[in-house]
Amino acid sequence: MVNSSKITGILLYGAKNSSIINNTLTFNQEGIGIMGDGTKLLNNSIMFNEEGIYAGGVDLVMDSNIICNNKLDVRGNKKYLQNAKGINNFCDISEEWHDDEKEGCMYNCTQIPMKQEIDYNKYLIIAIILITILSSLLVIYYKKFR
Repeated sequence: MVNSSKITGILLYGAKNSSIINNTLTFNQEGIGIMGDGTKLLNNSIMFNEEGIYAGGVDLVMDSNIICNNKLDVRGNKKYLQNAKGINNFCDISEEWHDDEKEGCMYNCTQIPMKQEIDYNKYLIIAIILITILSSLLVIYYKKFR
């Protein structure tokens, strides 16, 4: 998690075939800056930055990132974005970035799925059943060896 850096949370300058996976970047001037080829951005949360992502690099892949509530979510640089691929990203404000077959990101920020709450009832039922079985076994054991 990169929080409140003065400039860029993660910067890849000239790096080749790098991956940025499962990061949270908030309150930076720029969340992620990419100026390298073959970069993969997967499952990142980039929020509350001045600029979420600066995307410039050949063969860039952005998949399932949440890039929301930034002043500018994604800024692409067409000059360097050859063969870029965007899949299932969430953003509202983008310049020169397009997910596959979609202007901007595939989804807007209001479409972010809420995390599913755990249904503890099924675990409680399993625990009660196991306690009942264990209690029955203890009673049988106690009666047999007493």
